[in-house]
Amino acid sequence: MRRVYPDHIEPYENKLGAEDLLGALIYGDIHHQLVDKLISRKAYEKGVIFPQANLCEDIPITIQLAYNSSSWGYLDETLYNYRFSPQSITAAPSSKATSAQVQSNIALTLSFLESKGLSRKYRKNIRHMKCWTRFTALPLPRKEYMAVYPEVNLAILLDSRFTVKERLGHLTKMLGIHGISKLFSKR
Repeated sequence: MRRVYPDHIEPYENKLGAEDLLGALIYGDIHHQLVDKLISRKAYEKGVIFPQANLCEDIPITIQLAYNSSSWGYLDETLYNYRFSPQSITAAPSSKATSAQVQSNIALTLSFLESKGLSRKYRKNIRHMKCWTRFTALPLPRKEYMAVYPEVNLAILLDSRFTVKERLGHLTKMLGIHGISKLFSKR
């Protein structure tokens, strides 16, 4: 079996246990999108808090479902078509309102992990999730960018999971070098 979407996540072949699955989701080794996941109805029936914000809303949902699941599957064929619109919230997430939506859903995720006593166990995974979220989902002006999860400023530069290009993009954003930072942007 292979991952179908998104193509930048490495395929995962092995069957993960519940703890490994949760850790891989928090870290980002398995993408949070629900579209390619096969999840038992029982996982939903155990209780899921659905977010109010609609950007990165899959993150808290998939993490809760992984916690509630004893097994997890995915399809190796595309059955879902997603159309991107230039006006959509995901096409140009650059406003403070968009940033607030992402942060709200990350806060819901962190609250859930804390309520289950898992924050300490997965603290490195959580740090990486914040780094990834801030770097990829929040293309904000420097001052606002630096204010979101300020505890991860150095972590992004030192995390080997980010490419050199991504780390340079973060560094130029931190330094306020706007013309150059666009060269290193993921978008």
